Amino acid sequence: MMKKNVGLLIPSINEGGAERVVSRLSHILSEKYNIFVIVFEDTYMKYDLKGTLLNLGVKAEPGINVKKATLPFRRAYKLKKIKREFKLDVVISFMDSPNLVNVFSDIKDCKTIISIRNYDYNTTSKIMRKMMKSVYSKADYIIPVSKVIEKDLIENYEITSKKIKTIYNPYNILEIEKLKVEEIKEEYSSFFEDGFFYVSVGRNMYQKGYWHLIKSFKVVQEKIPEAKLVIVGRDEMDGKAAKLVKELDIEKNVLFTGSQENPFSFINKSDVYVLSSLFEGFPNGMAEAMVCGCPIIAVDCNSGPREILNTNIDFSTKSSLTELTDYGVLVPPFDMKENWDSEVLEESEVNLAKAMILLKENKDLREYYKEKSLERAKDFDYETCKNKFSEVIEQN
Repeated sequence: MMKKNVGLLIPSINEGGAERVVSRLSHILSEKYNIFVIVFEDTYMKYDLKGTLLNLGVKAEPGINVKKATLPFRRAYKLKKIKREFKLDVVISFMDSPNLVNVFSDIKDCKTIISIRNYDYNTTSKIMRKMMKSVYSKADYIIPVSKVIEKDLIENYEITSKKIKTIYNPYNILEIEKLKVEEIKEEYSSFFEDGFFYVSVGRNMYQKGYWHLIKSFKVVQEKIPEAKLVIVGRDEMDGKAAKLVKELDIEKNVLFTGSQENPFSFINKSDVYVLSSLFEGFPNGMAEAMVCGCPIIAVDCNSGPREILNTNIDFSTKSSLTELTDYGVLVPPFDMKENWDSEVLEESEVNLAKAMILLKENKDLREYYKEKSLERAKDFDYETCKNKFSEVIEQN
């Protein structure tokens, strides 16, 4: 039997969680299918790919103008030609813009599958929600990365459950175990000579809520002078985080590493992983920290943390107090409003600080959650992901 031709559509293959997942999927699915990774334009290659790389060659447009408004249609026109030329049987798209382009380029004999990466219903405008509802309804299948997003698609976007299959992100556990023991760069080694280390991985952007984390850490540091905070990821907030750290006078105890090819070595050097996001889909950095055996503290945001840290998920529940869950510590959600004012300390930030102090002072609990992280990480291996994607690809 001939292998099916499967396209993976993404804006670029540079830094980002969805990009990293596409890289992994290109390897996982290539065992069974002919893989074509399709990007919008030339960009640097952050992640390794397996299969054929195809470029639509339609660049993003700056500003607001007619050319920018027609961008999805011009990309859809190019993608439609690629679907026909390479006889693609399936195209799976990742992120909102590619999902739009994938649906607009629908042709006979090529299945349209879209992947929903984030839960952002509360931050999306009514006009955008209405448009995405129309887009989602036209896809053959939808793959959300969490059960919370699946529930959102059914309740708020009125998508039939028959078209939806939740698939968690895949992680190469053996590769991460190998990478985590590599030495960190010499320029950072002195920072790790002594102390108790909290780490968070992800681009410094609004979604990650790092102003909350930094203010929480200030409270921790006042109680635990040897505490240190490591943030791994590219700065997309124009230096606001570094400015806040300076205003709080904790510069000596905070390390911004920027983007790193191997974030796992930083996680492995740390004692506790902290997720401070306002919303997520399936938080890659947190799941990878669990693969590294790092105990987890996470904000109970939509979506991912509650689902990952609990065996049985209660969608109706939101943390109002700190919870010691099956696989980690869950704290109440943060205010969605951006606030870099060093003079303002919110109750939710104090709650996170208390959880951070708890895991520092309770070694037995910390060791327990180390083991539980490793146990839970086994649910996110390559084989499980491959089998679930194959089910959707092969479905009639």
